[in-house]
Amino acid sequence: MNADSTRQSILAILAHPDDETFLIGGALALYARRGHDVRVLYGPFGTDAAGRPPPQRAAELSDAARALGLTDWSFLSPIGDDGPALTQGIFAELRWLRPRVVLTFDATGATGNPDHIAVGRAARDAVDALNTATAPEPPVRLYAIVFGRRQMSIALRLAALTRRAGGAALRDALRVAQTTQRPTTRIDVRGVLAQRREAARCYTTALAEGAWWMRRWELLSPRLRGLIAPREVYARLIPPFPPGAPPEADFFEGTQ
Repeated sequence: MNADSTRQSILAILAHPDDETFLIGGALALYARRGHDVRVLYGPFGTDAAGRPPPQRAAELSDAARALGLTDWSFLSPIGDDGPALTQGIFAELRWLRPRVVLTFDATGATGNPDHIAVGRAARDAVDALNTATAPEPPVRLYAIVFGRRQMSIALRLAALTRRAGGAALRDALRVAQTTQRPTTRIDVRGVLAQRREAARCYTTALAEGAWWMRRWELLSPRLRGLIAPREVYARLIPPFPPGAPPEADFFEGTQ
């Protein structure tokens, strides 16, 4: 932990194992390295009646979580994946864990994935409800995963050039990504990209089944990725980010 920091908590509320690595692995590894409590809560998608993912998926997640330095991870109980049930389940976890910061999806799901959209909507409703219930305590901050202008520019060029399998899916995802929230927060993750790549390598199933460009992107050398995408980009939705304010460089900026 940095000498001038105090231990705080981050909860990422995501849909599937591998979201924590492929979408926000840099930030999670960074804050874990700084000594903060970093946890992930997954939706009930693809789990069995006991709320467990398939064994291979669970093993990959365990290895990736270890590489990122996560404190813990868990799955919502399969009480239903409709909006109210998801919100209720997330709200219960928030009341127990009391994170200072929540990371999740905005209304686009970052890529248009319907599970992402459902989890993001439920997480926002649950954070709103918790902040109302616990006022006047400082509100939980909620950040959405978005894509920065630099990453979008590179990805759009790749999408325009590719004619190989997976190119259409990439172009569709990028069209959705262009409608995400305005970025407010840029986290420099260059110092943890080796950890992030180690975590990505754990997801052998997703890498084998994914498009060729996904494998290339996820397994880039830390040096090259640091040149192309040195920061992960987020939008603070709760509390609303002040219009015209300069971008944040830390989720906890102004909270200590």
